[in-house]
Amino acid sequence: MKKWLKKRRMPANNENGYTLIIVIMTLVVISVLGLGLMGTTASTLKQTDSERIDQATYYIAESGIIQKRDELNQVVENAYYCAKNNFVPSSKATAEENEIAFKNFFYSLTEKEIVKYSPSLGENIVNTKCKPNEANSEKPLQKDKAKIVDSVNNEI
Repeated sequence: MKKWLKKRRMPANNENGYTLIIVIMTLVVISVLGLGLMGTTASTLKQTDSERIDQATYYIAESGIIQKRDELNQVVENAYYCAKNNFVPSSKATAEENEIAFKNFFYSLTEKEIVKYSPSLGENIVNTKCKPNEANSEKPLQKDKAKIVDSVNNEI
């Protein structure tokens, strides 16, 4: 019987369990890599979401600025038409003096309109009323309007 037991005993240098250790180590390495990739993906998603929110905020603000700029241009244009229609040049003054007087009249009218509508610029643009002067009710030429608007922009 002792011979039979000796045959059944395992030798001391048996390496049958090494595959289990290799499999466990491989699973640990793959798990660590997978967790790292998940962390990187989550970080990238947060960064992308943040960039999307930043871009949306930028474009919303830009569209608000463009809208208010257009409304302000409308106020200035209305003030220009009012000034053009209501300004009566002095017959005693030279053309240069009349031009300066018109610009001053236009600037003061524009300033009043802007101050009047500045708290809520967009709400009152439609309500702007100008009583045209019957003697001078012509619409200005585009180049005249552009010249005056450019001179206003240069002074600001």
